Amino acid sequence: MKNKRWISFLTLLMSSLFTISSALQVSAASENEQAPDEYDWIIGPASVSLDGKATLEVPESHSYLDKPNTQRSILNSDGKPNGNEIGSLTSNSEFGSWYVVFEYVKTGHIHDDDQNLSAEELLSSYIRGTEEDNRELDPEYRTYITGWEIEPAYDSTKHQLVYSLGFKNADQQAMVNYNVKLLTREGYITAILVTDTANFQQSRQAFEETVLNQLSINAGYTTRSTMLRLTKHPP
Repeated sequence: MKNKRWISFLTLLMSSLFTISSALQVSAASENEQAPDEYDWIIGPASVSLDGKATLEVPESHSYLDKPNTQRSILNSDGKPNGNEIGSLTSNSEFGSWYVVFEYVKTGHIHDDDQNLSAEELLSSYIRGTEEDNRELDPEYRTYITGWEIEPAYDSTKHQLVYSLGFKNADQQAMVNYNVKLLTREGYITAILVTDTANFQQSRQAFEETVLNQLSINAGYTTRSTMLRLTKHPP
């Protein structure tokens, strides 16, 4: 694979090595409806705040947890929150079950300067990070990255960095960790979709329609040129 020149979003990629196993465990708990009354679920349709940074319209057949409930649910699922989580969304609609974690990282203003970095180098970094996490996890909670499903690409019109990693859980089930990073004035919000590989395309379409198209960056957090509403088609 040839080296590619990436926008200077190395900070975005490397500073948020998301603990895949944590999302996977919470996703499984949500699908199995483990003790849902332990958390303050917000059932759609509803309008919710992502820690004051953004607003999400939660559709029917979807359930939302705020920042403290999301971090507690990860801990209760034997996961390890990274401290950046600001909310999570679970889908139990007729179109399938999937799970999304929202994170916010304040990095300061990010410039669009070029840097040399290959997808192979990025993938190796993710694999090393996951291997380090696995050393602290029981075997049944370990995950193993299998490669890129979608290599990192930056959309300058939407101010979004998109990439997707394939991985397997301890039972060798093929899963996908799909990341969309939305630039803000002083950092970025990441929406992380976790679903099984077999239903990835269907879940991705539902994720884009019911999450990305329903998420608005709040005033004061938008970039200078980002539209307040991050939709596929300009209003």
